[in-house]
Amino acid sequence: MRNSGKWKAVALGDYQASFGQGLTFGSGMAARKSAYVLNVRRNFQTVRPYRSVNENEFLRGAAVTYAIKNIEVTLLGSRKYISTNYRNIDTLNSDDEGGFSGIQLTGLHRTQTEIANKQNVLQTIYGTHATYKTDEFDVGITAVSTLYNKSFQVGDEPYQLYSFEGKQLTNMGVDYQFQLRNSNVFGECSRSDNGAFANIVGLTIPLHQSLDMAFLYRNYSKNYQATFTNAFGENSDSRNEEGIYSALSWKPKRGWVLNMYMDMYRSPWLRYLTDAPSHGTDYLVELQYNPNKQSQFYIRYRSEQKTKNQSGNSSVVDHVSPQQRQQYRVHAQYKISDNLSGKSRLESVVYVNQLSGSKQGVLLFQDMQYTHPQKRYTLVTRAAIFSVDDYNARVYATEQDVLYQYSVPLYQNSGIRFYAVAHIKANKRLDVWFKYSHTQYSNVASISSGLEKVNGNVLSDLRVQVRVVF
Repeated sequence: MRNSGKWKAVALGDYQASFGQGLTFGSGMAARKSAYVLNVRRNFQTVRPYRSVNENEFLRGAAVTYAIKNIEVTLLGSRKYISTNYRNIDTLNSDDEGGFSGIQLTGLHRTQTEIANKQNVLQTIYGTHATYKTDEFDVGITAVSTLYNKSFQVGDEPYQLYSFEGKQLTNMGVDYQFQLRNSNVFGECSRSDNGAFANIVGLTIPLHQSLDMAFLYRNYSKNYQATFTNAFGENSDSRNEEGIYSALSWKPKRGWVLNMYMDMYRSPWLRYLTDAPSHGTDYLVELQYNPNKQSQFYIRYRSEQKTKNQSGNSSVVDHVSPQQRQQYRVHAQYKISDNLSGKSRLESVVYVNQLSGSKQGVLLFQDMQYTHPQKRYTLVTRAAIFSVDDYNARVYATEQDVLYQYSVPLYQNSGIRFYAVAHIKANKRLDVWFKYSHTQYSNVASISSGLEKVNGNVLSDLRVQVRVVF
């Protein structure tokens, strides 16, 4: 329920909640760096329905937001079992209580190990957020605690030195945003209960009716800890990172848009696959032409250089070195008729490091979408051809899928891929989705490994989903 008198939101069952810039607490996905270069400020609905199929990235319980004049107060509670990588008690050690080292996100429970890890740890979350709002500024405070009935235990790798361990974690933070003439300033300061801080502050400036800029600075301590966070950053864990992001969007004439950003960042402590303090630079340039609302054409260049462990290094000591990944894209989206539209894309990725030299990946695809005149059904198809030298030169491309399913397959090796999605609206209460995908590789004799290994070079997948509205 939303906006019923003073009750701004009421959620029962599965829901999402995010406050401020998502630094103290933010569940679910949030936009990261993209061609929408000015989208750096989080602008969440505080409490919102959960509409995905991820097994763990949501809250289950109740949440309410109540308004008293200029003040809005949110209370939330969640209690659910989550699937984890659980380690049983060591019977030879009387002090060992057992624990888990990570949370499962696949939602798959097929093998004995996966079944044993299904919903094996109880997670309890409770918290509050209060915000004071005026026409000129907002300021809010957040306090959230997360509890587990088993201990969270990380490994003994050096990069895990400052990771959260234990059964309870509490985060507190202050978020704000205010207007400064035509500009908007926003930010958040958060503290975890080990005393570590994380800060983010941003500024958006409309310099002219055709020119906008954005700046953002973040400084996340190497020992800052949070269980649910989706703040802006190069990495998704909102810790061990300092960076400056700047962006520009220019509309020189009707239908034309030039977007660009640059992000410079560093990690003062080690990270996974990076056995030394590291740094990186990421920049993007995109030129769009939008002749009308139904058509869009753009060219994009993106380059990211960061220091990581040298892949292919055979020495005992891991050495870090600069590695560069460049992406080139040409994309066209157009309407052929009232019911038929298409998308065409050519994308190339070039990866370079000191040991393996240069590797390249190329993807070419054609999409077609047909919608019935009375919208009784929709059919989407894609035909793709790809050639990728190495995993580091992999190419991603978002696909349409069944309802609430998010699909971004990885293109690797060489071959062709086809998929089709049909949505049939049988009546007002019944919807059916079908998705069929078929990938055929030209340079491999088997696909995947372990229990998912396929002996052969062809992989097909069929999904069927039915929704009945009561």
